[in-house]
Amino acid sequence: MLPLLFNLNGKPLTLTDHFQMMPLFETTLPPDITFKTGRQVSKSMSNAVQSILFGFINPFHNIVHVAPLYVHIERFSNDYVAPLLEHSPVRSCLIAKHTKKAMLQRALKNGSNLTFTFAFHDCTRVRGISANLLKYDEYQDLDPAFEPIINQTLAAGYMKSLAINPDKASQPGIMRFGTPLTFENGLEQSWSRSSQAEWIIPCRSCKYENVPSMSQDLDKMLGPKTRKVPVSPETPGLVCAKCGHYLYTREGRWVHLFPERQHHHGGYHIPLCIMTFHCENDAAWTKLQQYRFNQNIMSVAKFYNDICGESYDHGQKLVSVTDLKHAAVLPPRSAIKTHIQNIMAGRYIDHGLGVDWGGGGQDGTSKTAIAVAGLRADGIVEVFTGFRSNTPNDYNLEASRTLDICNQFQAKFIAVDFNGPANALRRSKLMDHGYPANKIAPIAYTVIKSIAKPVGAHKDMPAHLQVNKARSFLFLAQLIRSLRLRFFAYDFLSSEEPGLLNDFTALAEEKLEVKSVGDIHRVIHVATAGPDDFAHAVNYAVCALFSRHGSFPDAGSIMTIGDLSADQQKAIEPALRDKDFAWFTA
Repeated sequence: MLPLLFNLNGKPLTLTDHFQMMPLFETTLPPDITFKTGRQVSKSMSNAVQSILFGFINPFHNIVHVAPLYVHIERFSNDYVAPLLEHSPVRSCLIAKHTKKAMLQRALKNGSNLTFTFAFHDCTRVRGISANLLKYDEYQDLDPAFEPIINQTLAAGYMKSLAINPDKASQPGIMRFGTPLTFENGLEQSWSRSSQAEWIIPCRSCKYENVPSMSQDLDKMLGPKTRKVPVSPETPGLVCAKCGHYLYTREGRWVHLFPERQHHHGGYHIPLCIMTFHCENDAAWTKLQQYRFNQNIMSVAKFYNDICGESYDHGQKLVSVTDLKHAAVLPPRSAIKTHIQNIMAGRYIDHGLGVDWGGGGQDGTSKTAIAVAGLRADGIVEVFTGFRSNTPNDYNLEASRTLDICNQFQAKFIAVDFNGPANALRRSKLMDHGYPANKIAPIAYTVIKSIAKPVGAHKDMPAHLQVNKARSFLFLAQLIRSLRLRFFAYDFLSSEEPGLLNDFTALAEEKLEVKSVGDIHRVIHVATAGPDDFAHAVNYAVCALFSRHGSFPDAGSIMTIGDLSADQQKAIEPALRDKDFAWFTA
């Protein structure tokens, strides 16, 4: 069917040299699919073809593509999807003659739509979209904490399809495409939950079944640094890990490490070296070996990531346990009487609550965390107590408990996350319980050059504080290391009773390499390391304290990253944030 529907470079499109992508085009797909691949394996083209085909076969369906950066989604829509539609032999069947050509939405003639959006610092603009098929591109660069929120688009899409055509409403599905980075990365976590299929290549000579994974045979399959016989389809670059005989990737097959998972979460690992246009091409194979053996050209980590499609090393933790213990110089958080006495004695020029509402997270078990912090006259911030709630979905009870804590410590403000309908509802619950609106400090993670920026009220959106998540957490980490941010006594007891401070150890810094604009730093939650709710509560409180007093401490002397350049900010998202207030949900 593909050659009849699509052209590529003026020729009918086939999977002759891309047969590893066949699982994308099965008639029956599992509800979850993860592709962990090297670079340049044609995953974007295959992804685009599958999306158009799915929309063509299923009328009135919405296929939603989500990427971390605006530049990612712009390139995918313009460079892959648009040419496939425009140059199709059956273009008149795919798109109407006068169809509007919008980069963020491609409409098919049968009522289906391909929608493109992005989410880096927040996922606000994804809310309100309905999807029948949800596709994440460059998934390794997406904040894993956003996925549960974005996945809600599927519920609305399925119900809409049922209403339009109950007999042809396909079950909702999720696909993830990405090139791995670190072992904490969201792509690696998704892969670990999948069926973990590898392209097994049998040896013609010794019959050994080679597994192209670095934990198995891949390094030996790449063969020696140099070879006497040029690489060709008859004498390919790949060799048997056991006997050294030539391996023919066209004779391989997918084998699932966990076959019991393949019908609900299929996972496929595609290293660059198993693709025919590399292992059967002498020039491409020679270049690959240069990358492999010359670290001046490509680092070991990048070779693992981009060529082998494998995770390498670990992300750098934002702060260590040692850092936290050094900063934990205050009385225990349970010493309530002592803390209240300090407040009454005028220890702080300002103090308040930071609240990170629970109920979401990757596994749905995020819990509300509250940090109580004070700003001293010398600029030092002390987080002297904190709490974690076990009832994150009881909004009335959460509001009541928050106000009890506020009153107990005579807090002057409550800083809360307000992005999204649920958080807006919680904010209204605080006001329903009698708390003044002008004492609530709403905070939204977003894309700005500075750490934080106050924004006035606009239409239905309250005045709030925009906060750059990566910069604010990196700033927070430096404050902790320099003892300018101090905590109650270190409260970790065991894995069953981890306390609150250890939430900081679940955060890691990652560096995204974006072509043409350089490195972009971000902070991610490593779900396997535990919750991060209290760290966000502290961040809200600290940002609110400094903002209320007009300025942050001199960040230049302690920050490890520079400001985002204009090109980097444009790559993350276009310059619409301050103009298009509909992106926020008040």
